[in-house]
Amino acid sequence: MRRATSAIAEGCVDIPSDWRTDTPDGRRVEFWGVLSARVAVTLVIAALLVALFLGLGTVIFLLTVE
Repeated sequence: MRRATSAIAEGCVDIPSDWRTDTPDGRRVEFWGVLSARVAVTLVIAALLVALFLGLGTVIFLLTVE
């Protein structure tokens, strides 16, 4: 860790610009990564809610039919 820190401080290590959040490329990659994660979580929650409501609707329907 100390060697890596000193190498980075001296500028001997080339870090890609899209890995850094202080560059436009890095901020763009971070933005799209966070956005896609939020959209994925929202879709999973929506799918779980739909499954829950369909399951409850099926149970209620089966209980009221007979």
